[in-house]
Amino acid sequence: MLSLRRLRHQYSLLSPPQLLSVVVDDGFNASCVCKQQAQVSQTYSPVCGFFDFSLTKLSMPRHTEDFRVRFFSNTTGTILVQARDPAKLCIGIENAIDENRLDDAWKLFEQHMHMEGFPPKSIVNLLLASFGESLDELWLQKAHGLVEQAIEESKQNLLEKESLLYLSYALAKCGLPVPASTILRKLIQMEQYPPVAAWSAILAYMSRIAPGAYLAAELILEIGYLFQDNRVDPRKKSNAPLIAMKPNTTAVNIALAACLLFGTTRKAEQLLDMIPRIGVKINTALLITMAHIYERNGRREELRKLQRYIDEAPDLSDIQFRQFYNCLLMCHLKFGDLDSASNMVLKMFQRAKEARNSLATAKLLFNANSKSSGEQVSQETLNAIESDGSETKRSDKDSMISYEELLRDRKFLKLDAEAKEILNGLLEKLHMQVEFITTERGILQPTEKILAKLVKAYLEAGKMKELVSFLINVEREDSPSSNDDSTLIQVINSCISLGWLDQAHDVLDEMRLAGVRTGSSVYT
Repeated sequence: MLSLRRLRHQYSLLSPPQLLSVVVDDGFNASCVCKQQAQVSQTYSPVCGFFDFSLTKLSMPRHTEDFRVRFFSNTTGTILVQARDPAKLCIGIENAIDENRLDDAWKLFEQHMHMEGFPPKSIVNLLLASFGESLDELWLQKAHGLVEQAIEESKQNLLEKESLLYLSYALAKCGLPVPASTILRKLIQMEQYPPVAAWSAILAYMSRIAPGAYLAAELILEIGYLFQDNRVDPRKKSNAPLIAMKPNTTAVNIALAACLLFGTTRKAEQLLDMIPRIGVKINTALLITMAHIYERNGRREELRKLQRYIDEAPDLSDIQFRQFYNCLLMCHLKFGDLDSASNMVLKMFQRAKEARNSLATAKLLFNANSKSSGEQVSQETLNAIESDGSETKRSDKDSMISYEELLRDRKFLKLDAEAKEILNGLLEKLHMQVEFITTERGILQPTEKILAKLVKAYLEAGKMKELVSFLINVEREDSPSSNDDSTLIQVINSCISLGWLDQAHDVLDEMRLAGVRTGSSVYT
């Protein structure tokens, strides 16, 4: 009698015929062999196939037939059964995915890989899509590994463009920009060109974190290189899929805004140099983003060139107007050009004064109460718009386009909408960085912060005469209610509180020379 222990220790030396002979000759119960899941030499055909053939040809006892029934009805699915019919493995994978049993689906996939290699194309892409929909980092990484393995084994024909796009989208949304960008590059290498409406959303989600922002800029530079200097002829029909991938205004603006927010402004300069070479259309939002980059990198002449377009732009909002002149003012200060900076501030005060005078005239024609209620409605409307925008942003962040929706949306309109929503959020963050200029009824006005910065710059440069002249002009345009409220007196008091007594005396001396009277409170 052959013991189980002996059989277990010598399984690697037994071929299927030898195994059956031992089982029959020694009267061993075949069901025990099933329970131990006997393993055989890999140089022979699968054991299950041999058993299936042999048991039908030989006249076997009834208990052996029972063994076969019990063996093939085993719900756990032994390797012997699965090796006999790979199609059953594929059905098992599909059923597991339908029931959201991703663990089981992955185990069955691994078994198929071990026995037969990659399953059919439909199963591979179904697996990628289901792992993408899970938004689980573990499954997303496994899906990315599956893609890498398929490409390494020259099985990229199993990978469909839509499933790879969806996986890249899910990876980017879950904060995994490296594999997300890798898959996009693989698509381009495979000449399965993703439309810009689709990959701009992937770019947008990548750009929400610093590493992803840098990778997004690199990616758009690589894609843009394909279109530089009219390398792709748009008149050829065969180039249509490639032309559809060309970076557009939204994609470029996303990359630029992310570079600004995460401090990679030199990379942003490379993107700006690329814009005219690939023919990207420039809108007002892109103009303002360009202004921020020029300011950060000290490109004052470029800012001055932009000023003409800004002043002539018909659809520029107050917020955008404010951002541009804030950038220009900051650039003047970076260069230490106090004259240009102070002239800008004085012009703002002059225009604000003209606006106040116009408003005073208008008050003679309109009822003050109706005007007040009108302003209130306007502010309430603005608050409602801002509230709705924040709620939409939160819901979009929590939502996930399903793979079926992606397949139905052939123009990728939903992904394009998500990209634009993220872009609006990035631009809003840039707007929040504006510190020196505000607007009132559409008129630019300097903030107290820029006045303090200018005063400090004048004091540090020792330009007391220029400082007093500037402050006198400010008071002329922005008349204080009393002498104690004047900007000059506030500057002197600030110098005293900071312990800058010499500077305070110098300012007082320049005020006397300019014929400016000061109240007695300044000496107390």
